[in-house]
Amino acid sequence: MFFRRRPRVRRISSDESVCDVPIADHSSWVDVLKQGNYCPIIDFTTGSKVTGPQIPVFCSTPLQFFQLFFTEKPIRKIVSETNKYAANILAIKNISKYSIWKTWTDVNETK
Repeated sequence: MFFRRRPRVRRISSDESVCDVPIADHSSWVDVLKQGNYCPIIDFTTGSKVTGPQIPVFCSTPLQFFQLFFTEKPIRKIVSETNKYAANILAIKNISKYSIWKTWTDVNETK
């Protein structure tokens, strides 16, 4: 097993220049098995708990997964800001006849 040696910390007094402090070579690797200062393997157990994602069985749509992380309040804010942005684009831009913006409809919490 090889680990990078930790750089030694040296306080620099206010009358010393940073350039006066020698820079150690941190690119060399150290065999920690030879030095005997490595951490032993720690046995890790979760006990009776199931590992991995705990996804409820009712989650089958992207919206349901999204709602696991966002409550109704931020979702309403996202919907509101999205609709404001679209209204602004439609109001200030000269949209061509075949632009995708011509098909825009406001979004709601279920879209």
